[in-house]
Amino acid sequence: MKKLDVKALLVVVVVLLSVGLLCVFLKGGNKEKDTDKSLTTATTYKTEVEKKINEEIDRLETENTEGWKKAYLDLLNDYYCETEEERVFLGYVDDDDVPELFISEGWFHYCTVEVYTFENNIVTLLCETGSNGMVNYFERQGIVCGHYVGMGTGTYWVYSIDNGRVQELYNAFTNEGWAGEEFDIERRINGIDVAEDELDEFLDSYFGKEKSTCVFDESNPGYELKNDEYKDYINGFGE
Repeated sequence: MKKLDVKALLVVVVVLLSVGLLCVFLKGGNKEKDTDKSLTTATTYKTEVEKKINEEIDRLETENTEGWKKAYLDLLNDYYCETEEERVFLGYVDDDDVPELFISEGWFHYCTVEVYTFENNIVTLLCETGSNGMVNYFERQGIVCGHYVGMGTGTYWVYSIDNGRVQELYNAFTNEGWAGEEFDIERRINGIDVAEDELDEFLDSYFGKEKSTCVFDESNPGYELKNDEYKDYINGFGE
């Protein structure tokens, strides 16, 4: 981990405490020597508190960096397999030292992918998306892309991942696979009608094979959850 969300909050607390103590000390005396003593005391207090907070942050970061494997394995050990085709894959979505965990439901058309992260020593489900058990992501750029195509329609989602938080950036839709003379062709991005070339450019930018990594395709088949091969994969990842 490069940073924890709690760090900024703790730093603010330190500053506020230090300023508060400084004001109390300065208010308590009018003599110059008392002011100097108050400043020294406040500075010492601030330094000691910051030291303790930094030590705690270092400890949490170490636990986070070393504990993700056990946390993911614990999750998978209790994971309910519905299709018996579930597979797992690890990939660096955001730019830190802990990979994200992808769990595919299987190869079937309705199968989605769950994306988990390990932040502040907690495993969190970021999103569930995709179809045929596949999603795309941009390595270390914090982008996950999912799509569902069926019955001549296509729906697409693009998510931003940052420090354990997920936000939907784009959603797109087209019915051009089944629309004919009786129906108008619809192409939308974030609810706004777009031209065919705009939609094609959008899809190529986020789902193109040369732009992003497709998880659970021929090149990234993942590791089956119904046997123990995924355990060796996770335990040996990055080594």
